[in-house]
Amino acid sequence: MEWGKRAIHVFRRFRDRPKVEQDLDDEVQSYFEILTERGMARGLSREQAQRSARLQFEGAEQVKQRVREARVEAPIDTTLQDIRYAWRSLRKSPGFTFFAVATIALGLGANAAIFSMVDGVLLKSAGYPEPERIVRVWEKHPQGSRNVISPANYLDWSRQSKSFEAIAANTAGSLSYTGSGEPRSLTVGFVSAPYFRVFGVQAALGRTFADDEDRPGAQKVVVLTHRLWMNLFAGDRGAVGRTMLLNGEPYTVIGVLPGASDFDRRWNDLWVPLVIPPNSARDYHYLIAFARLKRGVSVEQAQAEMSAIAGHIAELYPAIKKGWSAKVDHYMDGVVGRQTHLSLLVLMWAVVAVLLIGCANLANLLMARATLREREIALRMALGARRGRVIRMLLTESLLLSVCGGAAGIALGFGLLKWIQSLLPPFYFPPEANISMDGRVLLFLAGVTVLTSIAFGLAPAIQASRRDTAQSLKEGGRSNSAGRRKLVARHVFVAAQVAVAFILLVGGGLLIRSFQRLMALNLGFQTEGVVAAGLPLEMEKNPDAAKLALYINQLLDEVRSTPGVQDAAIASALPLQGWGDGMPFYMADNREKRLGSGFKIVTPGQPGIYGGKFY
Repeated sequence: MEWGKRAIHVFRRFRDRPKVEQDLDDEVQSYFEILTERGMARGLSREQAQRSARLQFEGAEQVKQRVREARVEAPIDTTLQDIRYAWRSLRKSPGFTFFAVATIALGLGANAAIFSMVDGVLLKSAGYPEPERIVRVWEKHPQGSRNVISPANYLDWSRQSKSFEAIAANTAGSLSYTGSGEPRSLTVGFVSAPYFRVFGVQAALGRTFADDEDRPGAQKVVVLTHRLWMNLFAGDRGAVGRTMLLNGEPYTVIGVLPGASDFDRRWNDLWVPLVIPPNSARDYHYLIAFARLKRGVSVEQAQAEMSAIAGHIAELYPAIKKGWSAKVDHYMDGVVGRQTHLSLLVLMWAVVAVLLIGCANLANLLMARATLREREIALRMALGARRGRVIRMLLTESLLLSVCGGAAGIALGFGLLKWIQSLLPPFYFPPEANISMDGRVLLFLAGVTVLTSIAFGLAPAIQASRRDTAQSLKEGGRSNSAGRRKLVARHVFVAAQVAVAFILLVGGGLLIRSFQRLMALNLGFQTEGVVAAGLPLEMEKNPDAAKLALYINQLLDEVRSTPGVQDAAIASALPLQGWGDGMPFYMADNREKRLGSGFKIVTPGQPGIYGGKFY
C-alpha cells in the first residue's frame, strides 16, 4: 500500500514537473533574499550582502541540484536527463552513431539468430508431457551394441513388462494416396496402438488409436498430421470419418494431430497401426520401441526388468538369441546427434567471438571520442559533477547505443534465422527442435545488450573520468600519466581484438578446409544423372515370390525402355541411408560362430547405375 502511494506521488511529480521546478526556483530565490536581508541587517550594503549570500549559498544551481538528488524520483529524473543528453550527443555525431549501431546490430543479430537455433535444439524441453519418463528400448547385441528389435520380442516385452505405462513399436514406410488427382507417395509411421500415449499426444480433432486397432483383422484407420490435413482437406473438420485410398485400400480417418507440434515437424505425413501377427520372426530386426515409465519407476529399475525378460527369451531360444539382452535409455538423450550438438556450439562461440571483436573496436572508438570531449568532461567535473555521475552519464550513452543496435539486431537476427533455415534441408533438425525467435531469445538479447554496453563503455568512461581537470581545461593540455593510461588501455583493447579475431580466423579456416574436403570426398559411387523414387510393395499381398519377381522385372523393363534412361534397378534402401534390414547368419564352414550384419536387397542393375566396381 505504501509503495502504491509512493508510485502515485512520483507520477504526479513528473506530471507537474514545470510547476515543481518553478516552485524550486521561487524557494531558492526566496532563501537568497533572506540571506541578503540578514547581511543588510548586520550593516552591510546591498551589494556586499548579496556577495556574502552568494558565498554562503554556494551557487543557486548547485543547491537546486542537491534538492533534486534528495527527492524520491531523483534516480528516474537523472536517468532521463542522461538519456536526453546521450540522445543529443549521438545526434551530433551521425557517422560515429551509424557505425557503432551497425557494429552492435551485426554482433547481436548474429547472436540472436544462432541462439534461437541453440535454444530450440539444445535448451528447450520437448513439447511432450513429462519427457523424462519417455525411454527407448533396444535389443542388445552380444557384442554390446544397441540393436533394433524383432517383432516377436516386442510382443513378449509388451505382455511381460511391468515398468511401463505404455510401450509401442515403430517403423517407417510409404503408401500411395489416390483419389484426388495424380497419385502421391506419403511417408507413413507404422506404430503400435499405444504409441501416442507414450508421447502424451492428444488429437486436435477426432482421436488417436484405440488399444485393439493394431490387432490382425482390425479396421484400417489412419491419423493425419496437421500439415497433411491442411494440404489434402484444406482444414475441413469433416475430414474425420472420411475414407482415404492408400495403396488401393480404404482407410478411415479417425483423427488429426495438433499443428505446430513436435509430431507435425516429423518426416511422417500420417500414422497407421502397426499390425504384428502372432507368429512373427524373432531373428529379423527392424522395429524401434518407445515406452513411458510408470510414475516412480526409474530407468535403472526398467533396465533390470528388461534384462531379466531378455535373459528368459535367450534361454527359450538359444539358437538365435544366445547372448542377447535389452537396453533402456532416456529418449531425450538421443534426440540431438553428437555432430549437430557440436556444430551448434562451435557456431555459437563463433558469433560470440564476432561480438567480442565488435566490443573491442567500439571501446577504442569511444576512447578516441572521449579524448575529443576532454574539455567538456573536465568542465563538468570542475562545476561539481562527481566522478560516478560522469561515468554514469557516459555509460548511459553506451547503453543507448546498445539499445539501438539491439533493436536493429532483432530485425537482422530474424531475417538471418529465416535465411539459415531456408538453406538447411527439410527435417535437418529433430522434430523436437522448436526454433523460433520467442520471448526467451529476446530476454537473452536484452541481457547481451546490457552486457555489451558495459563491455565497450565502462573502460572508456572510467578512463575519461580520471583525467586531470586543470590540465584538461588548458588549451591542448595533456598530462603524461593520463596519456600513458590511455595508451595502455588502447593497447589492451587492440590486443584483445586481434587475439579474438585470430582465433575466429583460424577456426573459420579449419571449418572451410573441412567443408572443402567433405565436398571432395569420394563416395565410391557416381551420383550425376541418378534419380530415385519410392515403390510401395506390400509383401503380405505378394506372398508368391515368383509372381513378385516377374512384376519387378516387367516394371524394370518398362523403365529401361523410357527414352533417356540408361539403366534401372530396385533396392531395399539407397546408398548412405543405413542398412535396409538385418539378420544373423553362419559361415558355411563354421556353424558354431554366429554373425550378424545389415544388408540391402538389390537387383543386378544397381552397381552399374552408380558406377560401382567389385574387388
